[in-house]
Amino acid sequence: MAVDIRVTGDLKNATRHLSALQRRSIPKVATQSLNRAGRSMFAETKKAISTELGIRPKEVKDRIVMEKAARVRLFTRIRPNKAGRRPLNLIAAVTPAKRYVGAYSKRRGVAAKIGGKAKIYNETFIINAARSGKPIVVIRKGPRRLPVVAKSLPSVQTVIKRKEVRRRVIAKGRAAWSKEFARNLQREINRLEVRNR
Repeated sequence: MAVDIRVTGDLKNATRHLSALQRRSIPKVATQSLNRAGRSMFAETKKAISTELGIRPKEVKDRIVMEKAARVRLFTRIRPNKAGRRPLNLIAAVTPAKRYVGAYSKRRGVAAKIGGKAKIYNETFIINAARSGKPIVVIRKGPRRLPVVAKSLPSVQTVIKRKEVRRRVIAKGRAAWSKEFARNLQREINRLEVRNR
């Protein structure tokens, strides 16, 4: 699921008072403004998801993409990429200094900070993944030593669907769009006036 802002309705209201010559530059101005608003939405999405999951913003950045606006497609969109659709391992919420095998006792469990609250996940421990060799958090499936399964956090795609995250990102995008469009439109009108003197 993606978060996007569309502006075709806004453009009709904003361009009523403009001349025919000034209206021709509207797609260019709208595209520039949307892409700048999209960058603000990207940053806000990164911040909101990293706060929700208790992971570093860089880890979120690697899992989302911004679809840019074009003159024929007047909307910008933030969506999860392929990695963002997969659940994250709990290791992403563990303090970086403690991301190694043996950092936590197997009986006590691994401590992770999610949504600003620290929690100990009982009977979890860190191992190196068989394929990648990177540390991951696992839990035993039964009373025996094996098998173990990865302990996961929700995916970026799951978090981006949450109402409070979507509301926060769309509000940021709308505010940035209004500010950027007004500024860019005035700049373009001034440029046309100077050129036509």
